[in-house]
Amino acid sequence: MHGIPRGEDFRVLWMHELSGEPRSLTFREQLEVERHRLWREEVSFVSPSDGEAEFMEKVLDSINDPGDVLNDELKGKLREAIARHYVVRSLPTPDAYLDEIDRNPYFQPHPEPHHDPQTRTFYRLYEDWPAAPELPWPEFVEDVWRARTKWRLIPDGFGTGDAGSLVVVRRIRDRQEFDGNRALRDPSVRDRDWWAVSAARGPMQLVKPTSGIEAVLERDGEALVAECHLIVRYPEELVGNWVTRWYYDPETETWSVYITTVFSLRSVYVIR
Repeated sequence: MHGIPRGEDFRVLWMHELSGEPRSLTFREQLEVERHRLWREEVSFVSPSDGEAEFMEKVLDSINDPGDVLNDELKGKLREAIARHYVVRSLPTPDAYLDEIDRNPYFQPHPEPHHDPQTRTFYRLYEDWPAAPELPWPEFVEDVWRARTKWRLIPDGFGTGDAGSLVVVRRIRDRQEFDGNRALRDPSVRDRDWWAVSAARGPMQLVKPTSGIEAVLERDGEALVAECHLIVRYPEELVGNWVTRWYYDPETETWSVYITTVFSLRSVYVIR
């Protein structure tokens, strides 16, 4: 263990503390600590419990479409898919998440979620367990929610307005164009440094995709994609940028999330 305080003294560690070796912040980290402060103080938030309709109205009030590649119907479907993804993963209980995975043909329960590296790290750091528990999938999801609740790692706020969220849509023809926060490089994106934090953590993989953007690119030679940056607040005023990347499958007329990451200097977690 890395000396994580327990009980009333518990706090979510800064990422640079995870090594267990004390050190000073680099200049870049100092700038990013300041960005965390600005996220907390300058972004207005709505609660996940307010529901998907409130999310679409207050969080996804606009979509950046510099190439004019989406019609109103596709934008509407994208808003619905993004809202559902973030909300069901941020509610106090896993019921809505379990229902979503049961109905979503693009995901299936992970056959061995206790072997997922991020999930194992989560249990090791926070529960002080040598490994994640081996449980049937629904019970495993419920235990993850129990632990996230215990350590206050379920988001309680979604950022609103231009300072709280950014969605950029594009048309791509190569898989590599889908990676690396490339949407932030678009000239239409203002204040791109606002969203940038160097420390990133992948999701706890509770599910596995049944298909992917590669199939769409191989079949159609191109794909419509979206990148969503959302400033999320956790209890204790912790914050992060929860990023998801999406692709549209014209055959099924469905937007699907393919990549999800949280950027934060704190050791917070998100769920796929």
